[in-house]
Amino acid sequence: MTNARTLINSHLFCVDNLSDADMREHLSRDGNPVQYDGQHITGYHWFAYPNETEGLYSKVLARVNMFGDLVIGSGEETCLVIIRYGRFSLSRKVCEDVANVHDKRLLVCL
Repeated sequence: MTNARTLINSHLFCVDNLSDADMREHLSRDGNPVQYDGQHITGYHWFAYPNETEGLYSKVLARVNMFGDLVIGSGEETCLVIIRYGRFSLSRKVCEDVANVHDKRLLVCL
């Protein structure tokens, strides 16, 4: 059974204290991710959350569930991707911080 720490290490990437130039560099390395515009997304994709106001950049390898929420894992090992403290994190419980594909702050690498 996979523990939450392993899931975080394998799917989540966060960097603090980035300048605007640093943020643009991370986005270009990720293939210039785009805003979701209603296209059908299947399988796992990288989602980026560039929080420029706080100098935080995070990305997560996740899939979109039937509600539009970002999730990783399956069955009892499913975790919801949340935005907390200005960055991506994971939660095993439903909460109001769940990242949704329709959130204009998110970018997806197609």
